[in-house]
Amino acid sequence: MARYKQRQVLPGVDKTLSNATKASAGTQIKENDLIAVTSQNGAFLSVVQADADTILHAHTRLMVADFGVASGTIGSFALPWKVLDGLNTSALSVGDPVYLSDTAGIWSGTPGTFRIPVGIVTEDHATTGRILLCPQDMPRTITGILAISSATTGTVTFDAALDGSPVTATANENSTGRYVKHVEWNGSGVLTVTMSGTYDGDVGYSIGV
Repeated sequence: MARYKQRQVLPGVDKTLSNATKASAGTQIKENDLIAVTSQNGAFLSVVQADADTILHAHTRLMVADFGVASGTIGSFALPWKVLDGLNTSALSVGDPVYLSDTAGIWSGTPGTFRIPVGIVTEDHATTGRILLCPQDMPRTITGILAISSATTGTVTFDAALDGSPVTATANENSTGRYVKHVEWNGSGVLTVTMSGTYDGDVGYSIGV
């Protein structure tokens, strides 16, 4: 068996091939797609193109595809981070976050259904822009609005895996003076927001994942 000295392992520049994960493609995957772990295929993690309107993808592990593969392929294509170049990032500024899009596999300068940051802009340019995709290193929250109509409680249903996650909820200011009394998970992914009294309006919530 070959032996390597540490100085023979080259450092990563725009990606780290030494940290690639050998995974099983559950769908066709294109180069530079954002991919989400969904299950297991024997010894290998099964991954699919990630999107921001699938609740599972908001809290599972996300990675970046180094190259495209067909559905059913097992290979070392899943990277923890990768720099993409030759992009039009002129609408953004260096340091701005980029988000998982509702379109499968794609990043966007604006959040999708669920707000899932997946990287940052490292160069602002119309043709030579760069972004660093590093989805696991970005803080992740799920935000949304719960409408309560003339009631003291309201509920939102999520994937059961989110049950117990930390939540903050805030009521919009209105003439009734009602406020959020408490929030509670039911053990199977249903979040209940209880108000201080009958309330008619929106409650904003943020869930740490």
